[in-house]
Amino acid sequence: PNEIDVLGVDIHHYDSSVKMKEEIKTLLQQVMMSNASTLKVNKWVSDMTPGNVQNILTSSLEDVKLSFVSVVYMEAK
Repeated sequence: PNEIDVLGVDIHHYDSSVKMKEEIKTLLQQVMMSNASTLKVNKWVSDMTPGNVQNILTSSLEDVKLSFVSVVYMEAK
């Protein structure tokens, strides 16, 4: 029989100047990396996909107010 490995992970980033409800802000702070940057996000994605996806983001997060990055990596054998 064929073996299939599937990995699904998410990462979140938001600019702290964005006004949002405290409940949402608290939730985001609990699940996101602090001070996320393009390099950190790309490294995280690379780590989560054993190096198979290396540059999911190609530009700076400097002007980004909120982002959600989802990675689904599947390896079939």
